Amino acid sequence: MPRFRLTLLVSAVTIAVAGAGVVVAAPPASAATDSTQISAKRNVGSVAIPITDMSPRGNGGQFTWSVQLDDGTDFGYDPCLNPSETFVASCPLGVPGYFRVHRWSAGSVSEFTPQITIPNSSSTGVGTQNHQWANKTQGARVEIRPYGSGGTYDPWTQTSGGVHLSAFGVNASGVGPDLGTIYLPVQGNANAGRLGGAIVSSTPVLDGRVKIEAFQEHSVYDNYPLQTTSTGFEEGGFADLSSKGSAWTTGWMFTGQYHLFITDTKSTPTTADDVKIQAIEVMLGDTDRAIDLDAPCFGLDECAYDIPAPYSPVLPTGRYHPVTPSRIMDTRDGTGRVFGFPGKIVQGDGESPGEPNNITRLFNQWNHEAKVTGVGGVPALGVSAVVLNVTVTEPTNNSFVSVYPKPPRTWLYGDQTSFGPSTLPNASNLNFVAGQTIPNLVVARVGVGGKVRIKSNTGAAHVIFDVVGWYDTGGGGGDGFTGVTPARLMDTRAAFAVGPYTTPFGPGTDRTLNVTGGDVPTDATAVVLNVTGLGAAENTFLTVYPDGVGKPGVSNLNFGFAQTTPNLVMVRVGAGGRIRLFNNSGPAHAIVDVVGYYRATGGGAFRSTAQPTRILDSRFAVGTGASGTTPFAAADTRTLQVGGAAGVPSNAKAVIMNVTVTSPTAASHLTVFPEGVTMPTASNLNFVPNQTVANLVMVKLGPSGAVRLFNNSGAVHVIADIAGYIT
Repeated sequence: MPRFRLTLLVSAVTIAVAGAGVVVAAPPASAATDSTQISAKRNVGSVAIPITDMSPRGNGGQFTWSVQLDDGTDFGYDPCLNPSETFVASCPLGVPGYFRVHRWSAGSVSEFTPQITIPNSSSTGVGTQNHQWANKTQGARVEIRPYGSGGTYDPWTQTSGGVHLSAFGVNASGVGPDLGTIYLPVQGNANAGRLGGAIVSSTPVLDGRVKIEAFQEHSVYDNYPLQTTSTGFEEGGFADLSSKGSAWTTGWMFTGQYHLFITDTKSTPTTADDVKIQAIEVMLGDTDRAIDLDAPCFGLDECAYDIPAPYSPVLPTGRYHPVTPSRIMDTRDGTGRVFGFPGKIVQGDGESPGEPNNITRLFNQWNHEAKVTGVGGVPALGVSAVVLNVTVTEPTNNSFVSVYPKPPRTWLYGDQTSFGPSTLPNASNLNFVAGQTIPNLVVARVGVGGKVRIKSNTGAAHVIFDVVGWYDTGGGGGDGFTGVTPARLMDTRAAFAVGPYTTPFGPGTDRTLNVTGGDVPTDATAVVLNVTGLGAAENTFLTVYPDGVGKPGVSNLNFGFAQTTPNLVMVRVGAGGRIRLFNNSGPAHAIVDVVGYYRATGGGAFRSTAQPTRILDSRFAVGTGASGTTPFAAADTRTLQVGGAAGVPSNAKAVIMNVTVTSPTAASHLTVFPEGVTMPTASNLNFVPNQTVANLVMVKLGPSGAVRLFNNSGAVHVIADIAGYIT
């Protein structure tokens, strides 16, 4: 059981009263490892800590205490919670366990006179152990569980809840502080509520699968003052429970901030596959907090892993769910930001090691993260990854941006300063120059709290997220992906005309395009397209969306005069197998190449990698299948082995890569296509001399698990980072 401690509370409910200058709590100092190393502080036969009464006494209950010895540190040493303790057998409730249990009834007050007694020796199954804990102790830590009408502790049905408290300050005579009357949280009281909600998983959630303990704490700002006993000792709400089916509840607890221990036992006899986290949650009256067993940290935000450690989740396999494009974050106007605050994403990743000012730390955290579940048509639970069209605009410097899952903390009270450099990707999603507006499609694995983080390499820039779909965690439903050999569906340039249009899009022009037929079946639910905008007379953008719905207020491509800009687009198929393309300003040409489709039956499921993995970099000896460290020459075609490399299984059907070109010597284009087919008339990236351009590429793998990369003109370096694959 944790002691009350000051913690940095980073939930939105506290920032309004936050003061500057609060230092982040450090991990507790190392304590003694065995009670044999602790000197006696007194010479008595036993220690007694009085309790006057319990209110309400109700149907009775029990309290359990654990010995806290004085080892010279602030936190002391608890032998009963240390499995390697020499005298741990003296703790009768198991290893690790508690020292004593006392049960009270609804009857006489005399049973509390006193009832916490700590001796110097204990009779155990291995004989009498002379541990001398009474002479070494500084106090006890107590957990109280009231009984319900059935004579047992059951937070699901009881009208009062449990508490925990610390009784420190044993004097030289062996007498501890008088705790007086201890008050329990009661249903109907203004300062009481319950914390609980649904439990979801792609595997069955049987009774008792999830174990939860909840301990009330101070918040760092004392927004939630603790209840006290009649003699002024602080006490906090407490619960320990097992789930029932797909639900959990703590029962009645005092309003405040709670430290949660949550274990997914997976309903197996062994503990080898248990997953255990710690989390901080605020309970203000009845509070719904769902647990998603497939999500990092079970979907909770302020969290750290106990088991496994370090964090190494099994990455879920999921199918795709398209949504009508929706804007979920825009730093220009504060959409999707905490309290709606606008402002550019600044340099860095949001960590603030050594920063003592809590306001600065909170700003850095919020400035570099975004909530991507429960918004824009994406559900709050059961989501493994989201598909975002990410746009950078008004950057102050030549730079790049990376989007990656928000990681858990390395220790619970370290806020964002504890993430560590190992959690950061070594890949970028967008590369840009000062003043440029540029988009790229990003498949972002969801991190803790349903959030992603944003790293900006240098300078500051506005960032926009438009969500177009999401992948589930394998619980059923969703659509599978099938890759095709890239094929051109539309080119509005008269000299290269393909499809129904041979003239550029005019300003405000909205056109339909049939995307089914041929390699794309009529029952496809969504298509994956590489869309290129070019030949614009002025700055403009293209919006791609399903036919039959209102035009969304989002963009897929932003490009300007004389620019050629491609972007991967995943779009739900609309009425009659059609999509729509809207051009905002001035005449502009558009090219559309199809690379794959989704449908409800058949197709493969998506699996993300833990972090983007670099598989090719022609500047350095990285990856496989693309020999040498020389740039791609004109008309150069190289083979890149993907299946069986960089964490992609040999039986993968397709791969999702962020492909970047840099240092080109001429205007050119790059085509990525499956090994074993004739190079298609399609392109994935278009660029001009000295430009660095990135684009997400979703490509079917050839028979041996390889793809081919073709550069049309000049020399250029090529970089490829694996973001996921289709099985």
